[in-house]
Amino acid sequence: MRTPAFNPHTPVKSAPTDFRRFEFSFPTLDTEVQVQACDDGVVVRATRDSFSEDRKASFIHELASEGFIPDEFLWYSAHGTGPLVSWTVDPFWKGATPGIAHRRLVYVQALSYTALVAALFMGLLFTGSLGGFHLGAPDSHHEAPAAVTPR
Repeated sequence: MRTPAFNPHTPVKSAPTDFRRFEFSFPTLDTEVQVQACDDGVVVRATRDSFSEDRKASFIHELASEGFIPDEFLWYSAHGTGPLVSWTVDPFWKGATPGIAHRRLVYVQALSYTALVAALFMGLLFTGSLGGFHLGAPDSHHEAPAAVTPR
């Protein structure tokens, strides 16, 4: 899956949850992100794995340039150089908005109902209970029906 490049003009919603923790919403990626600045680095939790390594580095640079995390993260590299940044993907963390959680629930329910209907249909089809269709070779011991003659 290709991730769109970082665009600084794309609207991103953020809300501080405490002095060193911030939540961001990326509606076009259907992703919620929580950033927490710790003494030994930055911890980033996302609801989906929708960021490429380069996009992650751009996001960290933007956070540092906007003052969300320390300035030392301006030199962060996706290739392991610079300060410590820990990325985790957790689709069920509490920061997910109800809209995203509801969409996922509806999606899972739709898949479940579709699988159930398909299983019932296949069961009826292969047991011979669906419209008189029978799979396999016709029985050879049955004779042709007698012809009806008019009186």
